[in-house]
Amino acid sequence: MAAHIMIANSSQTYVVIPLSIQPEDNGYLIGNQELEDFYQFPEEGLCIITLLQQGRTIAEVKAECDRAFPESVDVDDFIGTLTDIGFISPSEQKADFQQKLASTPQDKRWKFALPQKIAGAIFSAPALLVYLAILGYAALSAANDPRLRFNPHALYIRENFTLTLLALLLLQALTTALHELGHMTAAAKYGIKSKLGWGNRLWSIVAEADLSGLHSLPKRQRYLPLMAGLITDLLNIACVTLLIKLLLSRDADPFFIQIFQALILQILFTMSWQFNVFLKTDIYYALCVYCNYPNLDSEARVYLRAHLHRLSGGRLGAAGPSQYYNLGTLRAFAALWLAGRVLALILLFVVVIPTLLRYGRDAWRVVGNSVSSSYDKWDLSLFFILSSALLALGLYVWLKGRTRISKGN
Repeated sequence: MAAHIMIANSSQTYVVIPLSIQPEDNGYLIGNQELEDFYQFPEEGLCIITLLQQGRTIAEVKAECDRAFPESVDVDDFIGTLTDIGFISPSEQKADFQQKLASTPQDKRWKFALPQKIAGAIFSAPALLVYLAILGYAALSAANDPRLRFNPHALYIRENFTLTLLALLLLQALTTALHELGHMTAAAKYGIKSKLGWGNRLWSIVAEADLSGLHSLPKRQRYLPLMAGLITDLLNIACVTLLIKLLLSRDADPFFIQIFQALILQILFTMSWQFNVFLKTDIYYALCVYCNYPNLDSEARVYLRAHLHRLSGGRLGAAGPSQYYNLGTLRAFAALWLAGRVLALILLFVVVIPTLLRYGRDAWRVVGNSVSSSYDKWDLSLFFILSSALLALGLYVWLKGRTRISKGN
């Protein structure tokens, strides 16, 4: 590679971008929050980066590594890697390097900023006690009144299809926003800036809070921001339960009761979705922290492509590296990743699409039935159109992303 060829002058020095360094069990997590790039490096890597930060030449770095480590260190190769990922550049190219960093494409995601003192108060011990009190009161209320317990049939509707769908989409958008706000507020507690944008998990369009900066924190401080979304979901369920209790005491229309009961089921579904670690969910990122494996998903893809390449005699996939950071962990996650993807596709073709087609068949029958009212015809037809559009949009975004990845490879 060109970056490796440049390392011919033993008197060469480099400029290093600002990097955060966090000790991990088997090395160091080093990266830059603004670039959102973090990598796991061994002690030899940290030594080389530190020497480059001090302005040492290539010859001095090699000499120091020879004295510090009993085994030979390939300094040229590692400096080439640092150049490739954009952490360093030759000193004489400092102006161009800084201009390149400054001219990165504008990030259109919403940047979240909250004073650290306020964020700390929201996730302080007294505040958490208040949240526990709300959860306890909601649980006690549900124990005393069966109408406040989870209604597994709340999502089964026989009328007002479109109105119910729109209401649930609006309420789900609100609870999703609160979920992501929980992540970003907990990160702000530790002074970490975050961004909010949109993405997809397979064919599901999702909101995404970018918490890449957490890698600059000690390991024990990363768990709260990652799990804050689930904590917020539990609090949302408690608040909705208490709202249902209030509506019942006011003899509210059963339609509103069912809407909020259905919302609770939706929140529970999104919480269970977080355990699909093959989709880079909250639990996935917590697992990465626990295993000291920041790029577990991407390495699993590389590992599986390498296996496919070998099994197909080089016709499919791509050759992989000679060794991996933690092969045992990687093998386990790769198996889970593959099984999860297969099951998700089975769910799509066996449950999701057939269910949608049944709604389409029902809508067609209602439209062709002269006895049905105009409201029923429009209601079920719009419901089918909106549901189909949401699924089609998700599939389009997913397949477009897969096409882009294939071209990149």
